[in-house]
Amino acid sequence: MHHDQKVDQQSGKPDIILDYNKTKGSVDAVGQLCHHYSVQRKTRRWPLAYFYNCLNLTGINSMVIYRHKYPNFAAEKSCHCCLFIQELGQELLQDWLAIRNSNRVGLGQLQISALKAIGYDEEDDQPISMRASAYKLPQSKRCALCKPRSDRKTAELCSSCSRPVCTRHQKPLKCLNCG
Repeated sequence: MHHDQKVDQQSGKPDIILDYNKTKGSVDAVGQLCHHYSVQRKTRRWPLAYFYNCLNLTGINSMVIYRHKYPNFAAEKSCHCCLFIQELGQELLQDWLAIRNSNRVGLGQLQISALKAIGYDEEDDQPISMRASAYKLPQSKRCALCKPRSDRKTAELCSSCSRPVCTRHQKPLKCLNCG
């Protein structure tokens, strides 16, 4: 088809153009779905832009396969594509979120509140003496409460806000700001 020079007698157009015109609707539909239900973010790094595009196409392809297997999925909802992509993202994140929730060292208040908002409450069954070892950094960092010119380094984290704090600024397992 691509190598021959066949021309349609009625329209006078090459067969390759007619074939393209027949199938371009699906390409436009995928482009439209990628535009409306995109995970893409603004970036100047082309590998990341390519990765976002792959995620978009993978989400749409998986939705098409799922809808073919389960035609009644969200049939009454007008935004079935958006609903499918949200559920797909949540399912893909479940294992990672469970692991991240079990080890909250290094998380800030924003991340901890986000975990709580989606249903992950803090589950610490360890006694305080065992928890102290979990709040150690592998590499020393500058104390978050000291002035930068003092350059006081520490390997310990506050158990509440997970910021590095030196011995001068900490109570047992907490910094002076947290209490």
